[in-house]
Amino acid sequence: MDFRFDHMASTDNILADLKASKTAMELVIGAGKGLEIALPHLRKMPDKILEVNSYRVTYGEISELVAGARKAREFSYAPYSHFNVGASIFAENKSGLFARIGGCNVENASYGETKCAERVAAFKAVSEGFRKFHAFAVVGGFDDSISKDIRRAAQKEYITPCGACRQVTNEFEANPCLVIIARDTGEVLITTLQYLFPCGFGPRSLGMDPARYDRHKIAI
Repeated sequence: MDFRFDHMASTDNILADLKASKTAMELVIGAGKGLEIALPHLRKMPDKILEVNSYRVTYGEISELVAGARKAREFSYAPYSHFNVGASIFAENKSGLFARIGGCNVENASYGETKCAERVAAFKAVSEGFRKFHAFAVVGGFDDSISKDIRRAAQKEYITPCGACRQVTNEFEANPCLVIIARDTGEVLITTLQYLFPCGFGPRSLGMDPARYDRHKIAI
């Protein structure tokens, strides 16, 4: 199923035709923000499969992406905001090989040069030849230098990618691209990049497929 803006009957405020849904997961994502599951529940059923738009992912793979994001967050460089973020992307290269690639936020004394974890992971993936993003996980939160009350309050919300990260990951998304957002309190929200970034401008708007791009075959 494609949740993009392509409904023929009435295009006003419609982003999905739910009658085309093939699975319960597609209905949940198409009708609302996504599917919320406790991380311990994911770990108990690692072989359970979710399918969205012919993309299949197991609960175990989702757990591994969350673990990868948390591992990447350990290297976060955030001395100014004290807000540490980790991301882990499950990506594919032209040969059909898959990899999980992590990244953390890297702040800078010149604040505008700060890079978010999602973009760091995306740039690492692309630099290693992985240009088709099937899913990515994000975890974030303040470090221990911030008061416990503020840390607790921040975990009441899911830490979603910023607009710039949505644009960058949209460049390489596999349609769909699952976005997995985990709180430190144990809840996991599974949604799609299409939901977070509806009708986004990207390579398909220009008739280009990033996964097939080859610098040696540039048309002149």
